[in-house]
Amino acid sequence: MGAPKLFVLTVLLVYWNQDIEMAEGYTFIEHYAGCGMMTDTLRSRGCGPAAKLDIEYSPGMDILSPGGFATHIVSVLRGSEDGFINWHGIKCSTWVAISRPTTLRSLLDPLGNRELPCVEESNVMASRLALILVLVLALSGTFIVEQPGSSLLWRHPRLQWVCGLVKVFRCNFWMMFFNSKSPKRTSLWSNSRHICKFWMGKLTRKLREDLKKKYPDFSTTIKYKNKAGKTRFHGSKQLRSTQSYTREFSLKMADIFPEILNEASSVDKQPREDAAKELETLWKQDESWGDTWEDAHLREVTRYLLGAKGLVIPPRWAWIIPSHL
Repeated sequence: MGAPKLFVLTVLLVYWNQDIEMAEGYTFIEHYAGCGMMTDTLRSRGCGPAAKLDIEYSPGMDILSPGGFATHIVSVLRGSEDGFINWHGIKCSTWVAISRPTTLRSLLDPLGNRELPCVEESNVMASRLALILVLVLALSGTFIVEQPGSSLLWRHPRLQWVCGLVKVFRCNFWMMFFNSKSPKRTSLWSNSRHICKFWMGKLTRKLREDLKKKYPDFSTTIKYKNKAGKTRFHGSKQLRSTQSYTREFSLKMADIFPEILNEASSVDKQPREDAAKELETLWKQDESWGDTWEDAHLREVTRYLLGAKGLVIPPRWAWIIPSHL
């Protein structure tokens, strides 16, 4: 997959930690789960063991912290060998159109104003997301990333790099077809073609008018005039409510869940007997660390894991640990 060497070491340090249990076998892993509607619905429909992570459940699940990023890695390593889906409803607030006057993100500069802490944190989150997706691919899993339609997340250079590793499909659809109170144009990105089944049709003028009649007091934006007299808009208090998935949307995922898993199970996952030797040979061919992904703050994660009490490095691999980072 061409994963950076420092990330490979990071994953190995997690795997070598004897305090971490790896044998769960999840078929569905939801990151940034929020209220957990998606995971809970799949569990109720008998879709197999599932896990959900969100900073709202515990600070230890914050992907921006070294321990939180390690927790995300652990959850993926616990994915079922028979196939698993890793869903990401990653924080979108700095990536969408409504925040662009502040974040200064654009097609030409998707990284935006990096002097703003919220923008820089989102950039780090996107870089770490790219690493998680590479791990999912390496384990023959399926990833699905959900974002509002106006999001520039996939313009992030690291996620563009992921798109160069494997064929990535995109599906744009309207969340109103899944009982949302607003039309909400939404995008899914995945290495599975089955996400196209979320498309339920076009948003016509009549459908929009009918939705407005059904929820006349619901609006996700507020228009106003700035000092120059130009029309501007900002998010309303009701905007946040659209971040949670509806049960209808989660049920749709449950319906196509078997097809995605069957697609994943057709991939040959037999480990090569010489895989460890091949890794050792490739590693020693180039003694440099190459791209250390400073934008993902990967060094601090590696240092954190090197200090873990449960870490037991196999003698055969002692040479792989750098003398300094």
